Amino acid sequence: MARKAFRKKSKPYATVSKKIKIDVCGICNQRCIFCPNAIQNKHHGNIDDQLFCEIIHDAYHAGARELAISATGEPLLNTKLEEYITKAKKLGYEYVFINTNGVLLNECRAKSLMECGLDSIKFSINAGDPKTYCLVHGNDNFNAVIENIKKFGQLRRDTGNRCKLYVSFVAVKETINQAEKLSSLLSGCVDELITMNAVTRGGGISVPNSMLGNDSFSFSYPCGQLFDTAVVLAEGYMTISRHRGLYCKADCL
Repeated sequence: MARKAFRKKSKPYATVSKKIKIDVCGICNQRCIFCPNAIQNKHHGNIDDQLFCEIIHDAYHAGARELAISATGEPLLNTKLEEYITKAKKLGYEYVFINTNGVLLNECRAKSLMECGLDSIKFSINAGDPKTYCLVHGNDNFNAVIENIKKFGQLRRDTGNRCKLYVSFVAVKETINQAEKLSSLLSGCVDELITMNAVTRGGGISVPNSMLGNDSFSFSYPCGQLFDTAVVLAEGYMTISRHRGLYCKADCL
């Protein structure tokens, strides 16, 4: 009752960041050595449907226009992902995107993501060959993911879809020289390969300093996301960082 009455006021929403990230699944099917998700003791599954709808509604009316439907986990593990994208676009979000490791992106899923209005997709591939990929990601899905990206790119060309296709490459010492190799493999397929160094995420991961990248790639400090992006985890916590369990400041439930 209090919530409904609150919304009837003339100005019921405070101004928030124009960017928001919502974790629709707190679980990941990979164990990247630089990712805090891999060492968390507790993981939340899929986000509650009603919670997701309330968050995107409230955030939109408070001024948010850019929505990432992913944060700490793998969004493709949530079978309602396309439904969430559709709801966000109908609500009026100008830019909706996901970050994924791409393992589960078969041709059928790729087509449905394009059809529901996804504005961009970014694949996380942090090595240039199968052996090093297994070291970083904890599995041997390198060739399958490369093929999934190429198929996504081909489908995009065949259908004339305008969804942007990006790849992110987070470098550690063992992979610092493999960005060009990955770029060659995906030449003519992706819109941009984004490179950056692995960091300890404020001590949230245990990667030794000897394995962290050097200054070969530029990285902006401090992290701008702390000041311009709201992040909500799948269990309903709001944080100032997309790293589960770090800097938790509010409960959206």
